[in-house]
Amino acid sequence: MVSKYEPSQHHSSRHEPITMKTRLNWGHGITIVYTLFALATLGFVAFAMTQRVDLVSDDYYEQSLQHDAKMTAQANAALLGTSARIEVAEKSLIVSIPESQSHTAKGTIDLYFAGALDIDRTFDLRVDAAGKMSIPTNELRTGAWKATLKWRVESVEYELQRDIEIK
Repeated sequence: MVSKYEPSQHHSSRHEPITMKTRLNWGHGITIVYTLFALATLGFVAFAMTQRVDLVSDDYYEQSLQHDAKMTAQANAALLGTSARIEVAEKSLIVSIPESQSHTAKGTIDLYFAGALDIDRTFDLRVDAAGKMSIPTNELRTGAWKATLKWRVESVEYELQRDIEIK
């Protein structure tokens, strides 16, 4: 039997490597998209697991129960107008309450830094006869802080919050 195969002009006598062309069909596309999605999800989960998560405070639930009292204290402070204030001066934080309250006021000043829970500070309220207290800012990190002044005069609670920038 004679072979019907005849070398054509296009084939050389040398052996050329056979190349295989792969076509992507819809099944391959779905597999690639699903694999990329799964890898991206795993990457995000790994990233999220390495992030530090701090609550604003350790007793946030108890604080939420005291919300009504806090709103009343803030309203009381608002009634005082500008006689109760928190200001940033050169290299110090100035806290002021009404002069008439300076002898009987008891309270605290809380400084909260959103970037790190471990550098928050609390100071006892110790105002002079004019109702002013100065807190040096040279030991505070530069950036945005939330200052909360809480004080009590007799049985009335007051609370004043201000966003401040330490430079």
